[in-house]
Amino acid sequence: MWYVLQTKTHTEESALDKCRKALVPAAADAVFLPRYVRERKVHGVFERDLRVLFPGYLFVDSKTPEEIAAVMREIPGIAVPVCTGEDFTPVRREEQTFLLRLMDDDHIVQPSKGRILNGVVEVDEGPLTGHGDKIVYIDRHKRFCEIRVHMPDGEKKARVSLEITEKSLAV
Repeated sequence: MWYVLQTKTHTEESALDKCRKALVPAAADAVFLPRYVRERKVHGVFERDLRVLFPGYLFVDSKTPEEIAAVMREIPGIAVPVCTGEDFTPVRREEQTFLLRLMDDDHIVQPSKGRILNGVVEVDEGPLTGHGDKIVYIDRHKRFCEIRVHMPDGEKKARVSLEITEKSLAV
């Protein structure tokens, strides 16, 4: 099961290193930071860089959440387990499956391509194929969209790359 640790935004990389040293392999199978490839045009040339998918969050793959919570209490200030009440709450199974489909083996979401036909988003290429219903916002000029993801502490929006190649209006 996946569990979520909350950390300060923009300190995810350093928190990731510290959590990996503290948790793997004793309490967790893996600690990772999901990212997405951002494509943007700079001076007429497309550049690709990696951005954090969920700012302020790290993910832990573990069968023993109690051990993770205990270890994280011993090293305060790095990351806090996301809990519901007193329990360290896992990511819902369907959301974990959805995120696994989006990400590659390195936990990176690659860009997608799609079109808008009669006001409906159809994703033709990439990891968002078949998940147009999860899209809540599209910025065609900056080539990204926001998707809805349910996390243990509530619904979050995540930004991923999406190029809209065609748009047609209803006649």
